[in-house]
Amino acid sequence: MLKNSTHAKQYELLKEFIPDIIRSIRRDLRQDHLKQDQEFLKGHFGSKNPNKLKTEDMVPVYSQLLKEGNEKVWEFFTDRWLLKHNDVYEFFEAKLSTVAEDFTKLEELDLEFSKELANESVKLFGAVDTLIFSVLNSVVFPESIYMGLIEAANKEKQ
Repeated sequence: MLKNSTHAKQYELLKEFIPDIIRSIRRDLRQDHLKQDQEFLKGHFGSKNPNKLKTEDMVPVYSQLLKEGNEKVWEFFTDRWLLKHNDVYEFFEAKLSTVAEDFTKLEELDLEFSKELANESVKLFGAVDTLIFSVLNSVVFPESIYMGLIEAANKEKQ
């Protein structure tokens, strides 16, 4: 489903979970992104100290930039989230390597394999992290798997 998806499609799948992503990479946003880009900081957060910004302060700004498809912000979010969740990446890499040597060329995973992979990942890492990983990495799950992950992630957040 996400083989050649746009940032707009990724945003639609993740919009409810942007706060979770920001919470996970908040320190990187403060220390790297905001401190290195003073113009961005002043333009979006005024004279606030980046170290004092809370997740709630960041969500509206970064959500809008992600929604607009800001390539630099998407890249930053993806890179930093994946660095903090390397265990999820290694899990998927090991499982997908059993299906294809070069799993980046897969168009869509088999439904049964997808169900097993998603369920095992949810048990190990939770539905929210499984969904975020799958979207940020464009895992080629069938659409029904993504819809199930979104439902499970929403239940998990409650």
